[in-house]
Amino acid sequence: MATWWIKGNIVQSCNCAWGCPCNFQARPTRGDCEGGWVMHIEQGRLDDVDLAGLNFAIMADWPGAIHEGGGKAILLIDERGDKQQREALRKIGAGEVGGPFAVFLNTYSLKNTSYAPFEVHIDGPRSHVRIGSAVELELESIRNPVTGAELSPMVVLPQGMLYNESVRYSSKVFRVSDGIAYQYSGTDAAVAPINWRGP
Repeated sequence: MATWWIKGNIVQSCNCAWGCPCNFQARPTRGDCEGGWVMHIEQGRLDDVDLAGLNFAIMADWPGAIHEGGGKAILLIDERGDKQQREALRKIGAGEVGGPFAVFLNTYSLKNTSYAPFEVHIDGPRSHVRIGSAVELELESIRNPVTGAELSPMVVLPQGMLYNESVRYSSKVFRVSDGIAYQYSGTDAAVAPINWRGP
């Protein structure tokens, strides 16, 4: 099996309330889970294939809690990659070479893999992502309902599968329309550093 590692950042959002109870093995806020992750790679390789500067994303839809399974997902890969880079990102995103998505693969079926232009801007509450016409995600600060002050709460997960610390935000826009479809605003969102390796 190929050896790989990536360092970078993850931007995510879902349909849960701020903080997302799924982080604590609790039930999703609305009963089901619709959400996804966008990974921006600052440094990384799969064997001798350089992945620096590329992106990939998983968008998913589960009928209940993630661990109960029965979900479906799509994998989106940065079209700027050459043939080897695209295949490396596909293997990582599809969970074929270990890592966190090898675990998630037990909870959903991967319905589609596509290649698209990525626009990823990571800047705290001003972070935003656009993946072709398939995904639009724009973050904003959570605000104190009394004072209106901007908040930047953190979730710390020492045993976290995707990350150990994240800063939570609110989704200003979160739209997915490619094989699966949903749209939310005012729901949980986060930015976190990632440091993954496999197998």
